[in-house]
Amino acid sequence: MRVHSFFGAALASLVASAALADPTPPPPPPVVATAAAQIQPPMNSLDFAFYECDGAALQVMYDGDAPTHATLVTSDNRKYALARAASASGVQFAGGGVKFWTDRKSIAVEGTRIPIRGCKLKAH
Repeated sequence: MRVHSFFGAALASLVASAALADPTPPPPPPVVATAAAQIQPPMNSLDFAFYECDGAALQVMYDGDAPTHATLVTSDNRKYALARAASASGVQFAGGGVKFWTDRKSIAVEGTRIPIRGCKLKAH
């Protein structure tokens, strides 16, 4: 009867551990959004974008394909160094009281010495 009691105890142990086991797999780890996964601003292969605006022009130089920094150069030859900032939609860069935002279709610029309005992306 030892064989029978050994198998009975093993089976009871297996059933008990299966009952305690959680049948659902653990959730996957959270996905951390990176700059590369976010929307990126329009740029040419050299990480530049050029805009023709109402009475002005704007050049934007990015620090790479998934930029964290941008330099704006306005037609009055002023440079503005900006860092990527949080944005509910689109892409925003800000610094020194200047903001640049784009959703890849339009842009908004605030805080430059000359007004930047009515801009269209210039084809490269």
